[in-house]
Amino acid sequence: MQKSFYRTYAHLALLAANIIYGLNFTIAKAVMPLWIKPLALVSFRSIITASLFWLTSFFFPYEKVSKRDLFYLFGCSFLGVVINQILFLAGLALTTPINSSIIMAINPVAAFVFAAIILREKISLVRGAGLAVGLSGILLLILHEGRPDLSSTTFVGNIFTLINTLSWALFTVLIKKMLEKYKPVTVMKWVFTFGMLTNIPAGYREWSTMDWTSIPFHAWTGIG
Repeated sequence: MQKSFYRTYAHLALLAANIIYGLNFTIAKAVMPLWIKPLALVSFRSIITASLFWLTSFFFPYEKVSKRDLFYLFGCSFLGVVINQILFLAGLALTTPINSSIIMAINPVAAFVFAAIILREKISLVRGAGLAVGLSGILLLILHEGRPDLSSTTFVGNIFTLINTLSWALFTVLIKKMLEKYKPVTVMKWVFTFGMLTNIPAGYREWSTMDWTSIPFHAWTGIG
């Protein structure tokens, strides 16, 4: 009974995360690059997120992370925070939300393949059927709900989004090892801390040239 409850809770958490992530396409596109530059937004998000995870961690028992695992988490942060955040927002700034969402929809396929190769997860009939249903939804989106713009002006953005998708899929597979060893807050605290230390230098130029006082309230709402 308890195992069933936690499984349901996990599925609902993943559903909520994906709904939020889906909204993120339109919201981020509304504020970039008019009100905030992509790399400046990456830096801003990394600082706020790392701070919130450190603050949250004070309400949980302290967990000491070994040096070896810290190096591992640094590598994971490069995939899940640095490459993922930079190329997602930079790609979205150069392409359309429809293009970006369709390309990102291949994430389950990539994660499925990485899990089979790295974690040796078996490709069962149930998982194969679930993947087929997901791919069917992507196909329906492409054919009926939106027509992706494949013009040359969005080509670079599409490539950025594709690399971001593959990077995030690999991150979700590799980070599982740490999530089985430490609490999620501990893992994400270090992942975003390492990501922040890398993203701040990457976004410094755009950050320093922006006029932050000119950003209107509604744009701050979108950024928030």
